[in-house]
Amino acid sequence: MRDALQRALDTLSPAARGVILLRDVQNYNTAETAKMLGISIVAVKSRLLRARMQIRDALAPGIDGAWSLGETKWRKIRPW
Repeated sequence: MRDALQRALDTLSPAARGVILLRDVQNYNTAETAKMLGISIVAVKSRLLRARMQIRDALAPGIDGAWSLGETKWRKIRPW
């Protein structure tokens, strides 16, 4: 699992990797992370969300791969 996580982290951009390491590994809060990186709190939140989704997709792409493709296996129910 450690190797898989490292490979997933390696696929991130340096900006996304920095945010996720500070927030999720070193447990800095959002304001501290923003200050250390010299970016806004909104940018930290945005990069963190994208990085977490990329790692999620790298580690568990879904049974049918739908997460990566943005597809859904559920059909809309017709109102009649």
